[in-house]
Amino acid sequence: MIAAMADASYGKSVFHIERYQLAVQSKGHALIGQYDKKLRREADFAKRAALREQANREIADMLKQETADTLGKVLFELSSQMKNSYSRSDA
Repeated sequence: MIAAMADASYGKSVFHIERYQLAVQSKGHALIGQYDKKLRREADFAKRAALREQANREIADMLKQETADTLGKVLFELSSQMKNSYSRSDA
């Protein structure tokens, strides 16, 4: 959805997309590193499984937040280019 809307307003939306990609990439790597350290210290199988589920949830939540934020920004750029008028020939 982001790509379809950004295509119509590419010049004004491209930096939102680039910031989104960088933010998701850096936050994702940080979360993976954080949970890798926790998993190395934990020996119990059940606790390791719970840590992996917690990591997945945290990554998914971060991704939803970043995606919603970027979607809003791209939608704003696209709606700013809309023409708020009708042609008399449509009547």
